[in-house]
Amino acid sequence: PLQSTRRRQRPMCIRDSLLPPRAVWQELAWLFSAVFWCALGALCYLFISSLFSHRRKKRR
Repeated sequence: PLQSTRRRQRPMCIRDSLLPPRAVWQELAWLFSAVFWCALGALCYLFISSLFSHRRKKRR
């Protein structure tokens, strides 16, 4: 039991090196997914901020 708890507390970089290697296409899919969600979040932020700035200009 004590040894199994120590395994859970290892840093992520060590855990990653112990996992079986993933295919290149899986790594690329993960990377493109991260880029997609970051870009989508940025577009949502720009859309919402443009709505608020349009409202402020309309009130003046």
